[in-house]
Amino acid sequence: MRRLPIALLLVILSSFAPAAAQNWVEYKSQVGGYRVEFPQAPKVVSEDVKTGAGVRRMEVATFESRRDGVSLTFMTTLPERSTVGGDAQASFDKVRDDTVSWMNGKLREEKQVTIGGQPARRSVIDMPQDNQVCVLLQVMRGDQLHKAIAVVSAGQENSADTQRFINSFELLPR
Repeated sequence: MRRLPIALLLVILSSFAPAAAQNWVEYKSQVGGYRVEFPQAPKVVSEDVKTGAGVRRMEVATFESRRDGVSLTFMTTLPERSTVGGDAQASFDKVRDDTVSWMNGKLREEKQVTIGGQPARRSVIDMPQDNQVCVLLQVMRGDQLHKAIAVVSAGQENSADTQRFINSFELLPR
């Protein structure tokens, strides 16, 4: 008889567990040449879009959750060609500046890193009017720019879930 209340308590407590306690799902984009982990299977949308460089296949993998006052949006995009000729730092600057402007945000911090031996940059952008933070990871391989983006409630930018998503991004061998 005592087992039932204990079991019920465990079920209730587990419903409050963060995404870190969930079974994370690996997503591989063979077309994009990367892998990343999401708290659950992401929604993937793929379509042809017209760009300045012609028609390109666009793919976005997204996971969204809003629970207990915390908002998590994790996404990756199919790599795009650099608009500044493969110069990684100039490409990172342009994407960062465009993102800050588009989000009406303010750049809080930035760090140059490498992913799979390739130049990368991690930026943290505050979005005060929405009480959110964007963690933007950009990785350049050749002239292809990869992005992993986490838009989360303020205070969640260093959470285990956000860090696991961003840190799980890897380039696949070509």
